[in-house]
Amino acid sequence: TRWLITERGYSSLGFVGVADDIPPGHRRLVGFKRALAEFGLTPDPRFILTGDFTRESGVQVACELLKLGELPRALVVANDLMAISIILT
Repeated sequence: TRWLITERGYSSLGFVGVADDIPPGHRRLVGFKRALAEFGLTPDPRFILTGDFTRESGVQVACELLKLGELPRALVVANDLMAISIILT
C-alpha cells in the first residue's frame, strides 16, 4: 500500500480482503487503513470489498466494482487467486 502511494502516486486505492474471522483478514485491512492514514488518505468504503480467497469471489468483487461506475486507481488484494480473477474479469 505504501509503495502504491509513494512510488506510484496513487491516492485512490481499494482493498479486497476476507471476513474478519478468516485469518489474516482483519490484520490486512488494518494495515491497509494504517498505510492510508500515514499519508493523510481516507479509505473510500465503496472500494473496500470482501471475498473468500477464491477465484469465484474475485469475479464477484470485480463485478461489484464495475457496477459502481467509478474505480479506484489501484487495488490491494488479499491473495493471488482473487487478484487474478479481478484482472481477468
